[in-house]
Amino acid sequence: MNKTLKGILIALAIIFVAAAAYVVGRGQAGGQITSVVEFSINVDPSGSFTMTVDRPSASIKRGDPLSFILTAVPTGGFDAAVGLTVGGLPVGSFTLGTDILVPPAYSTKLTIDTTKLVSNTGYSVSVTGVDR
Repeated sequence: MNKTLKGILIALAIIFVAAAAYVVGRGQAGGQITSVVEFSINVDPSGSFTMTVDRPSASIKRGDPLSFILTAVPTGGFDAAVGLTVGGLPVGSFTLGTDILVPPAYSTKLTIDTTKLVSNTGYSVSVTGVDR
């Protein structure tokens, strides 16, 4: 083997050892190598629930007060919290008493600011409940 090739191989070996020492050194904390694993667990609640509203519709004049009582009705031993989202209304036109229903009450008030609704327009409102 000629001197140039031998010198290149020795230089590469030194670079490799130095790089390996650097990688191992970075993973050490206080002289010990540490490792962390993260994972999630999803526990499905038993039973189920249905959503109800205190009345199916309302006809009002713009500016009149309007509210509905929303209730999650648990069945089969359901005992988890229920998160709510409201659709079909303009942003900023409604408030929920709470957007997460918890046992045992499972109900909240949906208040609609009718001054933020367009006159002569019908709104189809949807409330979605998801177990938390």
